[in-house]
Amino acid sequence: YKSVGGHLSPKGSISYRFLKKSWIKLLYGEAFRAPNFWELNKQGTLFWVEGNPDLKPEVVRNIELIFSTYFTEKINWRTSFYGYTLKDNIQKQSYEVDEWWVDQWENVEGLTGMGVETEMKFNHKGYNGYGNFSYSDVRHDVNDERIELTPQWIAKLGASKRVMDFATIGIETQMIGARLKALGNPAQAIEGYEPQLSPYNLVNLTISDIKLKNLVVLSFSVYNLFNSKYEHPSFAGDLASYN
Repeated sequence: YKSVGGHLSPKGSISYRFLKKSWIKLLYGEAFRAPNFWELNKQGTLFWVEGNPDLKPEVVRNIELIFSTYFTEKINWRTSFYGYTLKDNIQKQSYEVDEWWVDQWENVEGLTGMGVETEMKFNHKGYNGYGNFSYSDVRHDVNDERIELTPQWIAKLGASKRVMDFATIGIETQMIGARLKALGNPAQAIEGYEPQLSPYNLVNLTISDIKLKNLVVLSFSVYNLFNSKYEHPSFAGDLASYN
């Protein structure tokens, strides 16, 4: 990149099968993201945020340990443990200049995260199903506080069945954990303000592979089948509103 130079991003993995149907794998990888034109641009402002030509690229380092096994030919279990770091995170910072507040992109302290994800899949007599659970703990390096806007845990359960060779009917439930609201929310000054959004559960229905005279294949989905109420947190740069 002419703006920030190059970066070496090594990746590698090693695996070992210790039983006939069980194996373990270790992975390591690095990646970087160069700042884009918007973030670098110093000529004027875009969405009231000044560019910064001195930005450095973001660098991510990740390590993951995966274990997988087949209990039977129809039941598979997979679990992964992972950790990662993000350095020179590019974020918007605010400064007071001549009694005016000016926003500019800056490299700030990064993030450190670790987590686990486990999943089981099965198929039996035309039925397919799965269960998945993931947990992550991601924190700001500067103050060891948990990051905003994302849940710490997500759980999913799903099943599907081919019906009379006409269509496949699938149903899935998603359970999403609580999420912290964005820092800098003006509503924080209001009495009774809740700093996080409550967990919620959604059920989705999908009917797929509907064959019409072997000429057309249709699929459709109904999201939030039971019309559950839930909210997403907005971020500090959202021009519309805050949650």
